[in-house]
Amino acid sequence: GGGGLTRYNPATNTWTNFNGHGGGKIAAQAKPSGGYYLWSSIGGTNGMTRWNSSTGAWTSFPFAAGQPAALVSLDSVDDAGNVWMMRWVGIQGQQTLDCMRPDGTWITPPLPPLHPQVPVAALRAFGTLQAIFVDGFGHLQRFDGRSWTDLGPIPSSGFIDDLEVAADGTIWLCGSSEGGAFRRDGATGQWQRYRITNTSQFDSFNNDLTIDPA
Repeated sequence: GGGGLTRYNPATNTWTNFNGHGGGKIAAQAKPSGGYYLWSSIGGTNGMTRWNSSTGAWTSFPFAAGQPAALVSLDSVDDAGNVWMMRWVGIQGQQTLDCMRPDGTWITPPLPPLHPQVPVAALRAFGTLQAIFVDGFGHLQRFDGRSWTDLGPIPSSGFIDDLEVAADGTIWLCGSSEGGAFRRDGATGQWQRYRITNTSQFDSFNNDLTIDPA
C-alpha cells in the first residue's frame, strides 16, 4: 500500500520501516558467514533489492542481462538456502527461471521442456534444490535436483497463488479465483478439491497454505 517494507524485532519489541523498499514478494536467505539477506522484488524493470543483516545496507541490482529480476512466489527459498527467482536474460525484458546459492553464484537448473521462456504462476522451493511449480500452461512441474517431471494439468483454470508438498509426495495448491484448495495424492496422482460446498472450507479465495509437521 505504499508503506514500504516493515521489520519487527521481538528482542526490543520495536518496528522499523524501510521506505522505498518492498512493494512485492520478499524472501530471507541465510548467509554462509552468519546472518541473512532479505530479497525484495520491486516490480517491472526495476529489478530487485537485497538487505544485508550484518551491515544494515541495501544493494540494488540493475536491469541488465544476468541480474536478478523478481521473486516468483511466496516460498522461494529451499532448505539449503537457494533462492528461486526470475533472472534477466536480455535487454528486452525477457526473464528465465533460475536459482541463486547463498554464496551468490547461480545454479541455472534445466528448464521444463515446454517452452524456452517458462512462465511461472506459483512456485514452492523445498529440500535441497527441489521445487514444484505451476507453469503458464496450467501444468504442475516438479524438480528433483536433476530434472523436471511434468505431473500433468491441474484441475483449475484460475490463478494459483501457493503450493505445498508433504513428506509422502502429496501436493496441495490454492488460488484466489478458484474456491478452496486442491490436493494431489502422492501415490495415485488423483486430485481432490476441498471447497465450502463439500468440506466447509472457510473461504473461496485462499492465497496461502502451509502443512504443519504432523
